Amino acid sequence: MASGGYDGHYAKRQKTEDGARGYEESYDRQSRTERHIQERHMTDVSPVVHVRGLPDRVIEDDIVSAVQHFGSVAYVMLIPRRNQALVEFTDEKGSSACVNFSNSNQLLIRGQPAFFNYSTSRRIQRPPGVGEGDMGGPPHKILLFTVLNAKYPITVDVMHTIASPHGRVEKIVIFKKQHVQAMVQFENPESAKNAREQLNDCDIYSGCCTLRIEYAKTDELRVRFNNNESWDYTVIDFIGMVDFYVLHCVELCAGHDALLMC
Repeated sequence: MASGGYDGHYAKRQKTEDGARGYEESYDRQSRTERHIQERHMTDVSPVVHVRGLPDRVIEDDIVSAVQHFGSVAYVMLIPRRNQALVEFTDEKGSSACVNFSNSNQLLIRGQPAFFNYSTSRRIQRPPGVGEGDMGGPPHKILLFTVLNAKYPITVDVMHTIASPHGRVEKIVIFKKQHVQAMVQFENPESAKNAREQLNDCDIYSGCCTLRIEYAKTDELRVRFNNNESWDYTVIDFIGMVDFYVLHCVELCAGHDALLMC
């Protein structure tokens, strides 16, 4: 029995039950190092797919449009700070078709190649009030606006001006984290959907205050006071309205560039 390899393969010794030594089937031409790297990145098949390399300002609808022909999509969760997302298909047939296709073909999302592989999770955890098959969109009627490169003040009046053409606005709350953000509650989900489709990626002012819009993870906004950063349009507050417009009439007439440059 030859001790060396043959035909570019090599043999591996293995102890048998009776103590004798035999040879197991020869490995293929792939090196041990290459095999180890490949195995490190192997993940069990899952209905959830991890997407990397997403363009800025992508929304759930962009991802769904790119992968829906592989199978029915149950839920999408964006991870905007990492330009990533999780996509949950209704079954492994859809996720497998997506991952297998992307292994040998480019999948473009908004014109940019994205990378797909199985997630270690088998289900995406939904926020409270979101059920199975709910994409985080309707029946929600509240939108979360993130304002990028906010060179001008963002007030409730500014948000109401850009949102109200798409449906009756009930409440607005503005807050600041890494960026200026605002939650706008519409009268119904259809108005929220229309506003999101029309306003996402638009500039409030020319060259700045770019809007990135997603559905908020709350069912009802709570407004304690009507002021520059929050307003409940379902409650008539005559004193608050007079004070607000007197204080901010100069700002409203300051002659900024036209609102909403798409």
